[in-house]
Amino acid sequence: RTQLLEFVKPHADGWKAALAAALRKSVFQFLTSCGRTDADAERVASKRLQSCSTAAAQRAMWDKLSLEYCPRAPAPPDRSSVGKVLVIAPGFGIMATPAQFRTLVRAFGSAAVCSSQHASPEEADFDMAAGILPILQEIKHHKPKAILCASKGGLYMRELWRLMKAGGHDHLKGIAYLMINAHPDLTQLPQGVKIILVQGAKEEKWQRERGYRNNGRVVDNSLEALIRTGSPGMCYLYYTAEVNSNWGYRKGDTHVPVSLLQHDCLPRLVDSLLATSSPGAAFQASSRAFLSPERVAAENGLGWHPETLSSRFEGTEMRVEVPPDSAEFRHVECIFKADPASGVDRFYFPGRGTSNFKITKIERVQNAALKDTVDDKRGRVVKMLEKAGIRYEAGVHSRWLFHGAKDADAL
Repeated sequence: RTQLLEFVKPHADGWKAALAAALRKSVFQFLTSCGRTDADAERVASKRLQSCSTAAAQRAMWDKLSLEYCPRAPAPPDRSSVGKVLVIAPGFGIMATPAQFRTLVRAFGSAAVCSSQHASPEEADFDMAAGILPILQEIKHHKPKAILCASKGGLYMRELWRLMKAGGHDHLKGIAYLMINAHPDLTQLPQGVKIILVQGAKEEKWQRERGYRNNGRVVDNSLEALIRTGSPGMCYLYYTAEVNSNWGYRKGDTHVPVSLLQHDCLPRLVDSLLATSSPGAAFQASSRAFLSPERVAAENGLGWHPETLSSRFEGTEMRVEVPPDSAEFRHVECIFKADPASGVDRFYFPGRGTSNFKITKIERVQNAALKDTVDDKRGRVVKMLEKAGIRYEAGVHSRWLFHGAKDADAL
């Protein structure tokens, strides 16, 4: 009550004007706490409040402000009531690579169930019309929220999708699907359902190139071409590239994807399928759990909006030293030295970290022309996401990262 009274002051024009002034003050204080200057906060507050004539509009404004300026720390997923997750046994490695299914059991408990159909659909005398019936019965019994398959089990999933399209199986449209290893005969994804495809750069059995060129062209019959046959905003390609650099070696997955067993990856992909947002956005957001609470706080303190950063510009020099006793210095230092969240292994500087490094100087690059380019790029990304039905979120679609230089002279 005391805090509310501090915001809501009597107004000569009545209580509506008093509430409007209180709302403006709260938005102003939020923006200044996120690093905006007073003048900039006033300008942004005026712009955002122009279309906030209803309580619903005000809630939407606050949600958008939080996502853009001060993203919330990631919360652990609630897997206690997600419903059943059905795994099609053939091809999933229940006996050969049991860790894959055990990962699901650890995450989802008894909600993770394995099909009793173990017949290989690749056998010469296999009859799919008869073989799919036990799986249809299990779907009817378990009523799963998600169905997972791998390798040859993809033939069963492809048949489920064929039945869905043919009609008479509308209940299949309410299920999300995760396919490990895109079957070479698969050329079209069903419409109106959530789908995640998992493939690695070192896939040795069913090779199919990723198919995205630097000029934006998508190669026919590629993974990118396949994922785009599904419904926009409902499909996600989890692709592990092969990257070898001076800083580390990221291995592309083979037909048996090892990366799914690391960092809770497979359960996080299932969480993404079951999320209310798009699978891609939900999976990217889940990786923020790798950051320590200290780094999350420092990133929010440093700011996410380009105008928040440029509001700190001072003078006309391109490079300005950041005062060592400033909050800006402490935020950058924390981000650079912070270890990952508990239980997460370092990729860069493994085994030694960066906390022992002594930072002698931090400079702020005040490149106004580059800032305009960043503004334009960010605006186009926001519009592209909104067109796909995805809300832009700082910390998910923009990240605080470090990059090196080829030599000391470049610095």
